[in-house]
Amino acid sequence: MKTSFIRHIRVQPYGWHLYLFDDREKWAKFVARKTHASLANKRRDCADGTTGITHVDYDAKILYIGVFDGEIGTLAHEMTHAGVFVLDHAGIEAGASDGETLAYLIGHLMDECVQKVLKLPVRKTP
Repeated sequence: MKTSFIRHIRVQPYGWHLYLFDDREKWAKFVARKTHASLANKRRDCADGTTGITHVDYDAKILYIGVFDGEIGTLAHEMTHAGVFVLDHAGIEAGASDGETLAYLIGHLMDECVQKVLKLPVRKTP
């Protein structure tokens, strides 16, 4: 059975989960099923043709991210939102230490997601 999302990532050591989507409708349906009614505006934004979107469920420590245009710039934009949300929740200022913690986190998230968004073959570790 095919899942709605194209990638699930455990964001360690922070204990978060990230679900990545490449389809607007699947993103909106999945988020609506998993979260609460306050997402009406997010679902509307999604339907209005945005190229990317991030929703955060702080209680469950879950990020629902949509990258709908297949562009690396959109992925980087949404991963930056994700990184800021995760660090903020952990009590870490994103700009502290010249943003080094944020940069490492975004690098990790990009490494985990870029093949799926750009539809590249998965690289094998030697």
